[in-house]
Amino acid sequence: MANSTDLLHIDKLSIGTEKILVDEISFAIPKASTTALVGESGSGKSLTAQAILGLFLSPEITIKAGSIFYCGENLVGKSKQEMRKLRNREIGFIPQNPMNALNPTLTIGFQLTESSLLDHPKERALEMLQLVGIADPKARFHAYPHELSGGMRQRVLIAMSLINNPKLLIADEPTTALDSTIQAQIMELLKDLKEKLAMSILFITHDLGLVAQIADHVVVMRHGQIVEQASVTDIFYQPKHPYTKELLSTIVSA
Repeated sequence: MANSTDLLHIDKLSIGTEKILVDEISFAIPKASTTALVGESGSGKSLTAQAILGLFLSPEITIKAGSIFYCGENLVGKSKQEMRKLRNREIGFIPQNPMNALNPTLTIGFQLTESSLLDHPKERALEMLQLVGIADPKARFHAYPHELSGGMRQRVLIAMSLINNPKLLIADEPTTALDSTIQAQIMELLKDLKEKLAMSILFITHDLGLVAQIADHVVVMRHGQIVEQASVTDIFYQPKHPYTKELLSTIVSA
């Protein structure tokens, strides 16, 4: 069962089809903290996020065993309707690719207000655009996605993910398609928002360089299993698993 200081606690979670893809993983995300889930492509990071959200991309993939406790309540076995309500109100999600995640036929304002469950949705949308650092929110409210840069679109996605004041934000490779300058701005923004909103973040990435900028705790995955987890300081200065050391060497050589 989850510790009272944990917002999310995953216990011996297995995910798969006929084949196990994520094998009995366990880790926790404390309240008001950032946990980084790290590993190469195919390690099971995104599948873990999909399990938390109750939103697998393939109907063949299911949770085979284990528990996901959110605020002490097990999410495994909840209905699609219950999980949709939770995603709308409690858990925000930033998808990987800002270039394709927004509907190109709808204005930014429409997509933001459609996401809002709070009173006065337009005012809330404008407030969120300002919070994520978009200049002239009133003008951007009426813009279409193609009129915005990649960095601005990512900021819009962050605004959408936070519009209902979630307690947990899942960011799945949120800077992948962005150049290094915009990437750094987005990382600073996420750190700033975490402090302002006192939320927890699950930050999913293959890049330990980004982890150093944002994480309190690090969970390293390989081939569907957790090979190491520790504080960010211990991961960088006292790594124990050879795979963690290998990932760290890529930062040094980059």
